[in-house]
Amino acid sequence: MCEEVKLLLAWKDKLATGPWGEWCYRPGNLPYVKYSQTVENFIREVELFVYDQPQLNLENYQLILSQAQVDVETVTELSNLSSQVLLAALVRIIKREEFSEGYILRFLQNRLIVDILVELAQKLSSTTEKKYMFCQVEFIPDEPLYTYLCDDETIKEGDEVVVPVGPAEEMHIVKVKKIIYATAANAPYPFERCKKVIEKLETRSDLASVEKDIFTVTSQSVDALDTLIGTFRLKKDDRPLAIECLEACFSKTNENQRGTLIVKAARPDVYLTDPEVYLCLDNTPKVQMLEKITQSLGGIGNEWQKIELRSVNDLEMQLEEAPELAKVELKFASSHDVSAIWIDYFITADGITVYFSEWEKNNE
Repeated sequence: MCEEVKLLLAWKDKLATGPWGEWCYRPGNLPYVKYSQTVENFIREVELFVYDQPQLNLENYQLILSQAQVDVETVTELSNLSSQVLLAALVRIIKREEFSEGYILRFLQNRLIVDILVELAQKLSSTTEKKYMFCQVEFIPDEPLYTYLCDDETIKEGDEVVVPVGPAEEMHIVKVKKIIYATAANAPYPFERCKKVIEKLETRSDLASVEKDIFTVTSQSVDALDTLIGTFRLKKDDRPLAIECLEACFSKTNENQRGTLIVKAARPDVYLTDPEVYLCLDNTPKVQMLEKITQSLGGIGNEWQKIELRSVNDLEMQLEEAPELAKVELKFASSHDVSAIWIDYFITADGITVYFSEWEKNNE
């Protein structure tokens, strides 16, 4: 990365918080914005960057934006834009001030300028640097977002989290509006001043409540799936990972009661066969319901305690940390990446058998 770009990206921290400028009014004249010295210096830095980097063709910023079909007035998603387009958007905002007083102030207040710099920093940073997870949260609708560090990768946009506020560290419940992964140097807010999310208000799906009535449930992303035989969770690098249940179907015959789940990681870049990913089954069965089911199938009632886990087809399974099945952690492996797994369990008069297989192969 050239030194000129590094100097430009350094402004994201300086511009993260105001005051950026204020409107001034003079009798008989149009109102104007008196920008802070920091903003004035930033404007000059951008203009100098355009002049010193002719190979980027940023003087033709309008053509670059037009070809990319990007309008800075309406753009919200920056991750799919190239570095040149992001720089062109930045130049357009600076240049527009000549014709529309307060234009730069507007995009400082709605954070687009800072977001562009953050996205540029992410694209241009070294992939070997450690990236941290940041949650941008909303305290008041349509007001600026606040940035917090986060260790819980199950958190996603729309979740409610508990965060500390002010010198007294008062706890507030807020909504997550945006998730950003960035290095410490490219954090959306000065890294050393970022506070941490305390916890997420957990979401669960109680499938056991519908199993007794034989039901079908479709697509939901949660932290835990409660079933008759226990609670399924995912973890990655020993941290919770949101689990997505694509479908859950339950049926019953004279010989067994069957539950079928299709699960995957909620994050699209995570495979269930990744080395650091585990599917966990907590030993939290619905005892009374299982006893009634096994009795209805001809058993005494306690046969459900015999649980057998099997992997089928080409999916390999390794069971870890399972003292008396108090908590089973399953590690999957295959000759290729597996994104979704089919969990099929049968409750019979003799016990419970759980089968794990690759979902895609079952649908070919």
